[in-house]
Amino acid sequence: MKFLLYLTAATLLVLIPPAGAATPCPPEKSIVESRENGTVDWTLYSVTVPLPPVDTHQPDRDAAGHGLLPDNARQKALSDLMEILSSLPLDSDHLVADRLAANTLIKAQLEEIIASAPKTVPGENGTEALRFRLDGAFLQLILPEEIKQLAEIQTFAPNHTGSPEDRRLGAFSGLVVDARAVAAAPVLVPEIIDENGRQVYGPAFVSREFAVQYGAGIYTPCINEIVKNRVGPNPLVIRALKAVGLRKSTLVISNGDASSLRSASSHLSFMRQARVAILIREKQSRQIEGKP
Repeated sequence: MKFLLYLTAATLLVLIPPAGAATPCPPEKSIVESRENGTVDWTLYSVTVPLPPVDTHQPDRDAAGHGLLPDNARQKALSDLMEILSSLPLDSDHLVADRLAANTLIKAQLEEIIASAPKTVPGENGTEALRFRLDGAFLQLILPEEIKQLAEIQTFAPNHTGSPEDRRLGAFSGLVVDARAVAAAPVLVPEIIDENGRQVYGPAFVSREFAVQYGAGIYTPCINEIVKNRVGPNPLVIRALKAVGLRKSTLVISNGDASSLRSASSHLSFMRQARVAILIREKQSRQIEGKP
C-alpha cells in the first residue's frame, strides 16, 4: 500500500490512497444505531421502523402491536418513527425534541411530513417496515437557523487525477475526519474545533441547500464508495484528538491540522458543499436521554 505523506511543522496530513489500494471496505457498510422500536442509519441518512403484524380477522389486542388492523399498524409505526426522530441528537447539546418543544409549528409540520413521507420496504423475516429519509424535508425543517444559504465560493478547481502538484497547492475535494480512536457519537449537525476551541467546521461553514440535500456530514466505519462519492477523489484526512460536549460529538483536531485545513485554497468551497465524512467505530454511537 502506498500513501502520499506531507509533513508540516505541526502535523502530518495523510491522503487517502488511490482507489483499490486501501484495505477493502464493503460498500454497504454503515453506522447503524439500534433502537427499541427501529434503527437509525447515520451513513445512508435514514430511519427504519418495523410495521407490526397485521391481523384483519381480529380487533386491536395489545400495545405490542400484535393483531393490529392495517391502518392501526401503520399508525403505530408512524408513532414509533416520531419517537425516534424526536430523540435524534441535533448537535452535541440538543435533541430534535428540544427544537420541537420550542416551536409547536415545526412539530405540527413534522407530523405532516411523517404522515406522508415514509416508504414501505421489506423488513425482517418476511415482514414490512417504514423507511424515512432524514435528508430533504426533515432537515429543511429541523436544521437550526444558523445554517444559512452561503454564496458560491470561487476556488481553483481540483485536478481530478489527484496529482502531487494538486495536493501541494491544497486543492482538496473534501474532508475526512478519522474519529475511530475516540468515543465520538453521531449528530445531525457535526462540529469540528481546534485545540483552542475555535470552530473549524459547523453551522457557519456549510450552506443550507447542501446541508438539507445531503446532510451536514455523514458517519461511516471506514472509507468506502459512499465516502469517496461524498468527499471526492482528493480529500484531506485528519485525525480527531478527542470528542467533547454532552454527547461527545464535537470533534477536536490539532491546531496544526486546523491551520493546514484553513490554509487549503479549496477548504471553504468543499465545506460549503458539506463534503465532509466522519469515521467512527461501529457500535460506538450511543443515545443520551433528556435535555442537557
